[in-house]
Amino acid sequence: MVVGSELLCAVLGQTTSVSLGQNASQVDYLQKITEIEWQAAVEMAIRQRVEPLLYARLKKLAPAFVMPEDMERLLRERYHFQAMQAIQRQQQLGDMLALFDTVHVPVVVLKGAYLAEHMYQDISLRPMSDVDLLVQQADLERVSKILPQLGYSLQDSEWGAKHQIFLAGNGRFPLEIHWHILNQADPFVLEVEELWSRVNPVEISQQPVWTLSSEDLLLHLCLHASFSHGFRAGLRPFCDLDAVIAMFADKLDWDVIAQRGAEWGATRAVYLTLLLTNRLLKTAVPTQLLSIMQPADWNEELVEAALKNVFYETDLPYVSTNFARMWREKRPLKKAQIMWRSATLPSNMDRKGEGKQFETGESRNGRLRRYRDMGWRLVRRDEATRREILLKNWLGDG
Repeated sequence: MVVGSELLCAVLGQTTSVSLGQNASQVDYLQKITEIEWQAAVEMAIRQRVEPLLYARLKKLAPAFVMPEDMERLLRERYHFQAMQAIQRQQQLGDMLALFDTVHVPVVVLKGAYLAEHMYQDISLRPMSDVDLLVQQADLERVSKILPQLGYSLQDSEWGAKHQIFLAGNGRFPLEIHWHILNQADPFVLEVEELWSRVNPVEISQQPVWTLSSEDLLLHLCLHASFSHGFRAGLRPFCDLDAVIAMFADKLDWDVIAQRGAEWGATRAVYLTLLLTNRLLKTAVPTQLLSIMQPADWNEELVEAALKNVFYETDLPYVSTNFARMWREKRPLKKAQIMWRSATLPSNMDRKGEGKQFETGESRNGRLRRYRDMGWRLVRRDEATRREILLKNWLGDG
């Protein structure tokens, strides 16, 4: 791992942060951290947007050790900045959820907004760049009509996607309205009705809404961290999983997680993500579960490939599902069909290939440009691009 990453991982996990405060040898470890290591860890935390969590964990360990004053001041300032943003976001989210309630649109709050309030129990600790809400596809038209009341307008909606992006010019957070948690091109098998049949009631921003079942939440976080983002989102997804596992503890049904992951065709994605969560943050993932879920073709080199993305220092290429599939395809005609389908079909079709709603020329042109750029990277034997394609295809193979 790169400089500073060991320190960052040692402090961020729920379990490790507690043990650091109780174990004298581990506190000694913190006291021996050099100023260069502290600076590298703090810079990485800011880049990966986990600095409020780092600050909170370190404050719990004080006064067992003392970190450099300038690093402590920087983290404190960043924490307070995130706290102000979180309060504003929470107020805006409350207004939005109240609006949805008035028109009787059921809403599942996904990922960050739910995690911040109920898993971290301090909304400042979970920064987010947008808010993700899941609605039923039949409600999309109603949602698109009421959001302008809060200043939102549709920004983007591509073919095969699982959400529409809405933006507002009045200081409000970007909004992703999902009708599914998977893209049409994703190789997993999941009917969104299954998720809705298992949702649980919860209160967020003082509004009654729904959340995914604990097992579905964990699986969604695994898929989002691994297949959707290729582990390029850094340590934050692992902190999310660490918080969920710590919160639900013995309430999680690990047998259901293994079975449902297999039913979705997502065993590899779930396995690698949970394995990394355990290794990076010492999260209590059952050893037996990891043993059961380990794929037959498991190779430790996959861990190294994923870690290069987690602790990246430069921008990494984004490889779409279709591009990875196209590059692996050996038959020229099939390869051309995949590219043509990805670039030319109408926008915003549902997972059954129906329901055209919005189209923008930029979305088609954007896909073609991405294909061209990826192809050029591969012609130049770009190692990061090749790694991304191999990892994407492996994760999607079951």
